[in-house]
Formats: sequence, C-alpha cells, structure tokens
Amino acid sequence: MADFSSVYSVGESLAQYFRNIYPAELRADHPCRFELAGSADFAQAQPFDETTVSIYLYRILPDQYLHPAGSSLREGEEPRAMPLDLHFMVSVWADNTHTEQLLMTWVMAQLHWNPVLDRSTLMETGGWDSSETVQISPSNISQEDLSRLWDVFEPKYRLSSTYVARVIHVDPPPAPVRPPVVSRRMAPGTLTETGR
Repeated sequence: MADFSSVYSVGESLAQYFRNIYPAELRADHPCRFELAGSADFAQAQPFDETTVSIYLYRILPDQYLHPAGSSLREGEEPRAMPLDLHFMVSVWADNTHTEQLLMTWVMAQLHWNPVLDRSTLMETGGWDSSETVQISPSNISQEDLSRLWDVFEPKYRLSSTYVARVIHVDPPPAPVRPPVVSRRMAPGTLTETGR
C-alpha cells in the first residue's frame, strides 16, 4: 500500500526512469542529468551547474473526482485512502539552444509513448502495492500561469512543460492492535433517591 513517501517516490521514479532509458547516442553528444528538484533549488539563481532536466513538484491537490468532500468517518468505519494529483514542472537547464530543445522534445516523447508508471518503474520507497499504477498526462496550465510560477523563483525562466500524475492513493496507517477485553471491573456504588 502506498504510504506517506509515495509522493516523493513518484518524482524520484520519473527521474530514475529517464536516467535508465536515456539513449547512449544522445548521452554522448548531449550529456545530461535528470534530477528531482525541490523548492530550495529554485531559491538559487543557478540551481544546476551542468546540463540538467529538473522535475519539480509545484502543487499537490486532492483528486477532485475521487475525494469524498465533506464526508466524515462514522463510528467503526475504516479511514479511506487519500487520492492525490501531483503537478510537476519539467524544465531543461542547458547552455545552448539545440541541447535545450532536443532534451525537452525527448522527455515529452517518452511521457507521450509511456504515460504509465507501474510496479516495474515505481521506486520501492513509496510502499506501492503490486497492482498500483500512476498515470502521467500533460496538464492544461496557461502560459500566464506558468510565467507567474516562474516569477516567484530566483532563476530566470527555462524551457518548461507541466504534467499531472494521478491518482496517488495514500493509504491510512494500520489501526493500532488493542488487546482483547478479558474482564470488566465495576466498582460498587450507592444509589440515592433524589427529590422530585
């Protein structure tokens, strides 16, 4: 079952997937790192010192179709898995136009041809069930929203594309095991009659 590390696992799985399939002929002419980036990286003017494709999680949202809005657990009811959509921005950090555009096109092609992460590509850190999969699809973010996102970063804009990974089901932790009740103790008391 997917646990609290599953969100991190999706981003790192994407980076590892690209590392594994980046072809030798491109690697020779366009050496590149594939890295999961964090908010601290985007607080620096130059977060990467070599050609890099960064994968940055910029938003996490409850899945709007699967999230039981406004519902609370009834007594005795088990907690449900929390469905999440992960919004990623993929950016290319390169010092020449050819490499920048080639890498972005290659990454987009891989996600177009192979849009599903399954047990063979999802890293074990997420605690995934053998049947779980994550669907990666382009997200419909406007150029204005993308530009606004870059406005809050320290580095200047880099060629970027956005994707959403869904649905990540974060399972609740198992209920604590309580020992069975073996006896009950009742303290004797005195009943008193109250006035009417």
